[in-house]
Amino acid sequence: MKTVQEEFAELTEALRNSLQWYGLQGGGWFPEGLALPVSEETEETEAYVEPTPQDAEQQPTSSPWAQLATQARSKAEESQGGPAQVRAAMGSGEPLVLHEEAGFRIQGAGHPAADLLVIGIQPEAEGQAPGEPLSGEVGEMFDKMLRHVLALGRDDIYLVDAVQEKGADDLQAVGTYLRSIVQVVRPRLVFIQGATGAKALLGRGDLKNMQGETFDVEGAETIASLHPAYLFSKPEWKRWAFEDLKRVRARYDEVTGRG
Repeated sequence: MKTVQEEFAELTEALRNSLQWYGLQGGGWFPEGLALPVSEETEETEAYVEPTPQDAEQQPTSSPWAQLATQARSKAEESQGGPAQVRAAMGSGEPLVLHEEAGFRIQGAGHPAADLLVIGIQPEAEGQAPGEPLSGEVGEMFDKMLRHVLALGRDDIYLVDAVQEKGADDLQAVGTYLRSIVQVVRPRLVFIQGATGAKALLGRGDLKNMQGETFDVEGAETIASLHPAYLFSKPEWKRWAFEDLKRVRARYDEVTGRG
């Protein structure tokens, strides 16, 4: 049977996960339907005494605190866009639409447990195949960058492409879902493509000032750069993108031991 200290530690972790998600959704400090247990004890608080084996046999198997921890975990898992839903949506890694929310169509494909997770957000455009991340001309450019600079194929990474409909601007909601993807894949390295993706995950999109910096997203080392779609209109920035890709290649080789 768990001690009070163990139950409290479990509760703390469960509440942290639940409240972090709920706060990002714009909710209050505590989710509706998740209530703290009310003690019916007297106002006087007695010093805690570790129960004896005989006492433990007479106690219920689940205290109010343990029940609250279970409720918190359930709320986090049931929440739309939570890690459990992301894991189920990703399946085997075949190209598909993972999620649609607030004018964003989030598509993914690749290795569900890859060391490198590539995330980008781009406007809706012609030639994009629903469910296929980075398709069309932009996809062809990305494949060349991936193959020639990183020496990787799409099957070696997990690729997420959030297609943004005209007028959609709820980056907080899409950022929450993208973070859940990072939690599920648990990559060693995250590569964000584009200012919009950087805003959603890092809270800032000034890519020029971010060049050379490393960030943290859910415990994964993160580098942000230009989106391949941007390079069609600004080909003069290809050198900048190339330098960022070389940084990603160097860090990928280092953290994976690839030489």
